[in-house]
Amino acid sequence: MAKCEHETLAEDGQAGHTAPSLRSVVEMHDRADEVSIASGPVMHDSIPLMDLSRGVIGWESKEDVLNPRNWRTKDRRTLMLLMSIIATISPMASSLCAPGIADTMADLHEPSRVLGSLMITIFVLGYAVGPLFLAPLSEMYGRYPVVVISTWFFTVWLLGCSFAPSMSSLIVMRFLAGVGGSGIITISPAIVGDLYPVERRAFGSAIIIGSQSTGPIIGPIAGGFITQYLGWRWSYWILVICASAITGLTTVFMKESNAVVLLEKKVKRLRKVLGRNDLYSPLQPQMSPLELVQRSLLRPLKLLVKSPIVLLMSVFVATAYALLYLMFTTIPTVFEDTYGWSAQLAGLAYLGLGIGTFIALIVLMKFNDAQVVKLMRQNNMIFERERAADTDIEALIARLTFVS
Repeated sequence: MAKCEHETLAEDGQAGHTAPSLRSVVEMHDRADEVSIASGPVMHDSIPLMDLSRGVIGWESKEDVLNPRNWRTKDRRTLMLLMSIIATISPMASSLCAPGIADTMADLHEPSRVLGSLMITIFVLGYAVGPLFLAPLSEMYGRYPVVVISTWFFTVWLLGCSFAPSMSSLIVMRFLAGVGGSGIITISPAIVGDLYPVERRAFGSAIIIGSQSTGPIIGPIAGGFITQYLGWRWSYWILVICASAITGLTTVFMKESNAVVLLEKKVKRLRKVLGRNDLYSPLQPQMSPLELVQRSLLRPLKLLVKSPIVLLMSVFVATAYALLYLMFTTIPTVFEDTYGWSAQLAGLAYLGLGIGTFIALIVLMKFNDAQVVKLMRQNNMIFERERAADTDIEALIARLTFVS
């Protein structure tokens, strides 16, 4: 028997903050059926089990089919498929209009290239704002309502972009679309944590990361052809059609995967059936919804100030995204104005980014889980966030090749 310990979001299925500490008297049963990976056993995450005599509401057993970790393979794959498609469409919206900057500016009578570039990059600012409140909301109310509502919000503002009468209105609506689109970017890693134990997350993470990375690459390639033959507004209309279809399917077929929310629902049901108000879930947050939101807002700042590792990784990711969107905003200008390429051919200049992304994903799926298991064995089976080591070589290559 082991007690549940603190784990961070990305590896514990929590969207944006550390898991709350459990009551010290509650014992947890390890998922210690010790699955064999590579050459030895790896201990799974701890899970709470039912103990009505002490008022503890948890899973019926380690094999409880209501626990998302024990869902049928078909159910998990369905959820991952839905999340991966949305995670592709959302970032695709950030760059699909890049090859059509010149046409958009001409149609909206906007002479400022600065505003033209801002129209592209403002979407990513929405990605920075949305997670601040969407992450704690997904912990309080579940993954399902936050993903569905935020994705519909994203779709509605994309529709508004397609009818934008001016550059200023287009910029505002793209920002709001980015806020809605950030929901899936924020919550999909937590869903992977809901469904898979830590030593089996590389494949699921690779699918989500690959979708998020492929979307911005597919965007300008497709956007070049759409702009060339149909006009820049059709870039948004096609996005709206795709987003509406997949969001509708998600609304119907997505299942809640947040164990905290699932057990809270079970607590409420059993309190009513058994007439026992002493029942509780050991996963229940020990703070109010307002405190959760406040913590979500303050924690990123605290981590940046107090943790050099978080600061350096944030700078690394920020630099990578800055370089990526610098290319999104400059490639159309360079290849169309300087070299005379058409919009559709300028979009093909992004193929190199796509090829690099697929190579990175193959490497991640092949070696990342094995590396995690190896390092855990060297550390007495204690997981110490072992996945970052793979970024060293890639980070160096990206910077050197960009300078060259």
